[in-house]
Amino acid sequence: MTALFCKVPAIDAACRRLLGECLTRLLTEPIQELSGNFQDGRMRWFVDDGTGSMREIAVDVSPRTIEALVRLLATASGVPLDSRAPFLNCVSVCGIRLGAGAMTIAV
Repeated sequence: MTALFCKVPAIDAACRRLLGECLTRLLTEPIQELSGNFQDGRMRWFVDDGTGSMREIAVDVSPRTIEALVRLLATASGVPLDSRAPFLNCVSVCGIRLGAGAMTIAV
């Protein structure tokens, strides 16, 4: 299996498990953007596949799961997360740009 998130197989596998089958599959397709936004007390996910407006997709990935993903990728990338601004901006091994923040920045 080709690495999607990072070159370390255990961390790549953990990231895939955290995001789940649907989102991981979308990241292997030719999409323009996948966006997760915390709204109305839950994560809402949207995809732009270049065929029109972004559309919402029905997946259940919690904010805490995204925080775990951010921490894993920060560790794998050697990027320290500042407790005052815990934001990660990185490019995965397959070219996906990820910008995400830990829960504390949304408060």
